[in-house]
Amino acid sequence: MSFSTISRRVLAGAGAVVIVFAVTACGSAKNDSALLTGKVWEATQVSSEQGLVAVTSPGAPTSEFADGKIGGTTGVNRYSGHYTTKSGDKIEIKVGPTTMMAGSPEAMAQEQAFVAALSKATRYSATQTELKLLDDAGGVLVDYKVLKETPLVGTEWDCTMYNNGRGGFQGVISTSTITAVFGDDSSLTGNGGVNRYTGKYASANGTIKIDPTIAATQMAGPPEVMEQEQAYLTALPKATVYKIEGSRLTLRDATGAAIAEYTAK
Repeated sequence: MSFSTISRRVLAGAGAVVIVFAVTACGSAKNDSALLTGKVWEATQVSSEQGLVAVTSPGAPTSEFADGKIGGTTGVNRYSGHYTTKSGDKIEIKVGPTTMMAGSPEAMAQEQAFVAALSKATRYSATQTELKLLDDAGGVLVDYKVLKETPLVGTEWDCTMYNNGRGGFQGVISTSTITAVFGDDSSLTGNGGVNRYTGKYASANGTIKIDPTIAATQMAGPPEVMEQEQAYLTALPKATVYKIEGSRLTLRDATGAAIAEYTAK
């Protein structure tokens, strides 16, 4: 074999090495972080001591990623935090403050597992409709799907939390039902827990204005339910913005304080 033949084979082999290296380098630079944003992700499975467990619904945890910030609901409480991504679809999540509402033992256990899973995530896999947070070994910590937004107008909303007027945001009494329906004719109707109520509203681009003149029937009920109804109807006109996350609607005032939270029926 001539020297020139050997040289050509060596150079060909070197070229193959360069090509493989280039492909590997491109793969390590993969960055799908843009797929995380602009969506509300609802968890369908969360890693726990029992393995990957299907979450309960309603009350499924959610996550929203934007500008290095993460937020959503644990299923019981609201949470916020920060995240960073790096090439290779790597991620680090630091969960910050959460509200301090109590839920059922099952819901609180799910909340703890979800928050712990977020903190353990080191990588992610995302498409337009699905997201998985993964650990170092590639195990799934949280499995999400994109939430389809429920329309504000025409949906019957079941109130789960309300502002009690004393600086608290509390759950609706279990033996009572509070509802709201935002009509396409700017009407607002619903059940305050005892009485039916009617009013007017206007909304645009996430803002809302509810007319303070709300009429209600004059039925009597248990004192605690009547007190709840009065607090709810008093709080409604203070709402200035709304946000829908899948089947969850939240009204807030100008300071960001929660006025009422609903789930779609």
